[in-house]
Amino acid sequence: MSRVHAGTLWARREVRRRAAGHTRFNHPLVGQLELRYEKLLRPEAQQLLVVYHADQGSPSAARLQLLTSL
Repeated sequence: MSRVHAGTLWARREVRRRAAGHTRFNHPLVGQLELRYEKLLRPEAQQLLVVYHADQGSPSAARLQLLTSL
């Protein structure tokens, strides 16, 4: 299977945004994380990609940065 950049799939309309929202996680090392998420669906391949990210400059962004250094 060839690897294709997600932006290319999006441009060709092979990926559909299925849902978006906010969620919270309580991580045992860094505490509470408030994250945004997007669910991207590629129906013909039966694949679902979930992307999580924190708002820039937020406490959750700082906790994610801390997590990368552990």
